[in-house]
Amino acid sequence: MKPAPQTQEGDSRSEFPGCVVIVDDIPDNLQLLTRTLRQHGYQVRAAATGMMGLETIQAEPPDLVLLDLMLRTWTAVRSATVSSSSRRRPTSPSSS
Repeated sequence: MKPAPQTQEGDSRSEFPGCVVIVDDIPDNLQLLTRTLRQHGYQVRAAATGMMGLETIQAEPPDLVLLDLMLRTWTAVRSATVSSSSRRRPTSPSSS
């Protein structure tokens, strides 16, 4: 990611809101969330399975993970547990 520019107050604020990984096995959800977040300037990486999501997160940790807790192909809670143990930031699960 590019460095955050300085604001007048000296705060570090980025023109680039951040990177979001979306993990959901419903294509319509992935498309809607991806389109909406990109319209707001976020970099989005989408994964259709828990395993793909985990690999994506481990390859380059995002700023935020939107994880479907009802994934059919992978236990979403296990994905969150495994990924949070390899991350430096706290995670907060959400369901769709």
